[in-house]
Amino acid sequence: MHVRVRLFAGLRDRVGAEEIELELPDGASVGDALARLTHVSDGVRVVMAVNREYADADVPLHPDDELALIPPVSGGATTVAHARVTRSEEHTSELQ
Repeated sequence: MHVRVRLFAGLRDRVGAEEIELELPDGASVGDALARLTHVSDGVRVVMAVNREYADADVPLHPDDELALIPPVSGGATTVAHARVTRSEEHTSELQ
């Protein structure tokens, strides 16, 4: 069966294309597709989506499905904020 694989961010840059056409046997899953694409996602954690719905590796693929591989967003600093929610009016806007 024919599946279109869309690549985002660093994966797109690595391959030099926004998408790859992939032929898989009937009954293949997202995990089977990933196994065939190790040259693309080698060592990169990805979020996967089938037809714009988040998917796990065991989700079955069907002819003409779109599989998206989305690597984590990089750059920027992680900010951690703490807030306290209370019933007391004197603390309604207190942030730590």
